[in-house]
Amino acid sequence: MAIFWRWAVALSCLLLWPSAGSAQLIDVTAAASPDPVVISNTLSYSISLTNTSGITLTNLVITNTLAGSVQFLSSSTTTGAVFLVNSTNPVILLISRLTNSGTVSFQINTRPTALGFQTNSIDIAATNNSLPLTNLTLVSEVTLGVSDLGVGATGPAQTQLVGDQATYTIGVTNYGPDPASNIILSNFFGLGATVLSSSGGSIVGGATGTNLALNVGTLAPSQSAQLSVSLQFTNPGPFQFISSVFADSHRDTNSVNDAVTNSVAVTNALPGVMSVVSIQASPTVDKQTGLFTQKLTIQNVGATAVGAVRVTVTGLSQRHATLPDILFNAVGTNAGRPFAVAPVALAPGDSVVVTLEFFFPTRQPFGGLTFDVVESPVVSLGTSSAGSSGISLTRQLPSTDILIEFPATPGSRYTILYSVDVAFTSPQAAQPSVVAPGDRVQWIDSGPPKTAAHPSLVPSRYYRVLLVP
Repeated sequence: MAIFWRWAVALSCLLLWPSAGSAQLIDVTAAASPDPVVISNTLSYSISLTNTSGITLTNLVITNTLAGSVQFLSSSTTTGAVFLVNSTNPVILLISRLTNSGTVSFQINTRPTALGFQTNSIDIAATNNSLPLTNLTLVSEVTLGVSDLGVGATGPAQTQLVGDQATYTIGVTNYGPDPASNIILSNFFGLGATVLSSSGGSIVGGATGTNLALNVGTLAPSQSAQLSVSLQFTNPGPFQFISSVFADSHRDTNSVNDAVTNSVAVTNALPGVMSVVSIQASPTVDKQTGLFTQKLTIQNVGATAVGAVRVTVTGLSQRHATLPDILFNAVGTNAGRPFAVAPVALAPGDSVVVTLEFFFPTRQPFGGLTFDVVESPVVSLGTSSAGSSGISLTRQLPSTDILIEFPATPGSRYTILYSVDVAFTSPQAAQPSVVAPGDRVQWIDSGPPKTAAHPSLVPSRYYRVLLVP
């Protein structure tokens, strides 16, 4: 709400000139409430006049001119005597007598019927004195609602290679108190990426090279919506993905949570030279998980050490009527091909065995796969948590892999931490995280690429399960 004062003379109060000729004063205050106001709700103008002139004033006339889209409802007096003379626009009220130091307070109740900023003018004059006409202007914002909209987003945290594809998951929440409609989620990003797809909202105005706006629709108080935007990185350098939310014709009561920024580094191919020196002949089924597994031995054949190893798989297809073959332990996609990353540092000449997991809906192995191995940026997975889940079973399998089982909420995502000591002084996060298919999850530690080393090659290994926020 804004108040504008236009005085006949340059003073902060109203001047009166009675016949005696000495300057006299009257103080006026006015306010509109609530501001902003929801359309069709009651908008009240509270006005107070105090006579500081030293004499009694008579026949004070208050002329209240409403905006054209605002309807008069009623008037009421808080202090003193005020009479309603005219209830149409303009609304006219009369104060017959106001003694020296006396105060009159009253309220005009209205109903706004149009959105936007509405101006209310209050004119005050007295008939028994040479009173300059005084105008007070109250400007109120009329909205569809008052809501605290908030946005949160997650995206890739690890350094990406040019050509990598990443999905940003964005959550929009209405914290109330009113419903919010026509919510727009704007996503801004640099010139170093192209949009592949989006979900969860209709595209507004078409995607540009640096912006994608999505219409979220309407959210009731405490309701949330989840959206996603998939990009492919095209240029090396720092990359920012900024998501912001607003609702047209709504007042947001908290601007702090209206935007969120995700930053990631993008680089060209790294210089390490890697080679696949042996491949298990064909994927074999793991009867514990139902997945097909295939082991590869990868060697650093270059002259420099590498911090991690990436394995990209080519040749996966859709042999099932509706479901494609997938690399189950993939952590990303580059140019449409899935890849896994083993968080293993290799000196020149060193090698590592990685176990790839595949989901083949036909339940038949497929041997027509090729594997590309390159140096990967060093992996450092976050360990933020929205809670934990107790591990109900830990068992060493005949293969010396370790199986853990934990209760879960279907559809929730979990991160498995592992450590060489029970205190978890330097925990590491297994990758990828796990989406629970049911109320219990079985997860097998088969070494790289899930973990940095096979559990049989370390003196001890302890596990914890965290719920991903």
